[in-house]
Amino acid sequence: MLKKTTIYLVIAVATLCLALGPLSGPVSASTNTPLSLSLPAHSAPPPFPPFPRPRPSWPPYYPWYQDWSVYPYYLNQPAPQPLQPAVISFTAAPSTINPGQAVTLTWSTSNATSVTISQIGAVSTAGTMTVVPTSSTTYTLTVSGDVNTTAATSTAYITVKPWQPPAISLGQASIKEGKSTVMSWDAPGAARVTISGVGSVGISGSASIGPQANTTYNLTASYPDGTTQYASATLVVEANEPPYLLYGLIALLAIAAVIIVLLLVRRPAKQAAGAGTSRVTSATATGESAQDMAITTTPATTPLAGPAIEEQAAQLVADNGAALPIRIGGPMGRSDFQLAAGPEKANLISRQHIFTGWDNGRFFIEDTGSTNGTRLNDDEIKGTGKHTLTDGDVIDIGKAVHLTFRTGKPEETGRMLKPGSPAD
Repeated sequence: MLKKTTIYLVIAVATLCLALGPLSGPVSASTNTPLSLSLPAHSAPPPFPPFPRPRPSWPPYYPWYQDWSVYPYYLNQPAPQPLQPAVISFTAAPSTINPGQAVTLTWSTSNATSVTISQIGAVSTAGTMTVVPTSSTTYTLTVSGDVNTTAATSTAYITVKPWQPPAISLGQASIKEGKSTVMSWDAPGAARVTISGVGSVGISGSASIGPQANTTYNLTASYPDGTTQYASATLVVEANEPPYLLYGLIALLAIAAVIIVLLLVRRPAKQAAGAGTSRVTSATATGESAQDMAITTTPATTPLAGPAIEEQAAQLVADNGAALPIRIGGPMGRSDFQLAAGPEKANLISRQHIFTGWDNGRFFIEDTGSTNGTRLNDDEIKGTGKHTLTDGDVIDIGKAVHLTFRTGKPEETGRMLKPGSPAD
């Protein structure tokens, strides 16, 4: 048994020597004698052969040489280096957006075992993705590889422009009652726009407005990213001043008309008196008796200055039947209606509540600036100009007195209401 073992050992050593090179000395082996070998220094191996490596014809192939990279022939060759991960491309388009606008991220990598994007997480080694940043954002792409490799990174910056603030403006900062102006607005990028007192409108436009009192218009703009911005504008409405100059002119014309009428009436009377005196003088001179003179003379009359013009009469009749004559060319207010309204409601009537007059053969009514307004046949007429009156029209003065317009004389339409007389 020992001899067989020795023989096998010698064969193995010889095989190793043939693989490594010639021996530098003899090899001796004997039974029960230690084996000693003297091996020469191994020269540098030849250059690394190209793949596939040829299988050597000697020594015979053994299972422990399946990996030729560890075959003794190549023990001094360096191990191949691992491939490093890399970012081929990483882009964001568009790079500048408005809030709520989408951006497409596109990337491509190599030698990657894992890929992540900041604020998103793990992604595939190549692909595209849509994001909607709400503010300016930097996205970082990180590519990791095998062991003993260095991760690669790349960044893409997206700029999010802020929303342009909405604006609302008025053509005039103030207007008179009954007038109007133009309101304009603009809210770039808004998804929905509303204006108080107007309602839902487009993101930009204009409209004509004519409120009866000071009004603030508040604009609310809602954007796709869920944010909201506001703007406002205030319109001042100035009350119309009573036309005092017109009233004064009318009063002067009325006084002048009265003076002219008085002069025209008195002048014919003086002429008639002068004619009678001359008749008496001539009769006395001719010796006629006073009786004859009385028979021949006729009484002097006073002719009118011209044909009389009969204006149509009209009244405002209260619910109790009291009639108040229409005042032509002048204001009517609390002092005119307080008896019909009663003391508890008289304060609801302005001192100069309405203006009545005669124009083109018809009566008209106008409310230029009362406190509590005037309704004609249930329609508010405050600040809306002149309105023609027809028989039977119903007028509400400041929610205090209910009147009906009637044409005709007072005795035909109702009981004449005089100042100081109590109303039923």
